Amino acid sequence: MSGSDLRNAIEILPDRLYYVPLRSLPKETSTAHFFNIDSDLVYWNFFLDFGPLNLGQLYRFCSLLNGKLQGERLKKKVIYYYSSTHSHRRANAAFLISA
Repeated sequence: MSGSDLRNAIEILPDRLYYVPLRSLPKETSTAHFFNIDSDLVYWNFFLDFGPLNLGQLYRFCSLLNGKLQGERLKKKVIYYYSSTHSHRRANAAFLISA
């Protein structure tokens, strides 16, 4: 991951929460925390579709994100929610971060 990858990050909460699709795993720094749910919340397709995730998975994501935003450990860090660059993962990530 390079600094140019983060230039494409979409600001969700000013100076606090961003979404970015990445090709490689990022490394946490003293000022940034990265998290991903691509392999944790998996959509079980009905036919040839790819999402959106169900209401229970949305609730789990919101709980996880709220914990990160309100937690003392990450209080002074910028939080980056990232997904892979695959179009299905990006679409589901956009759904989650905008819900």
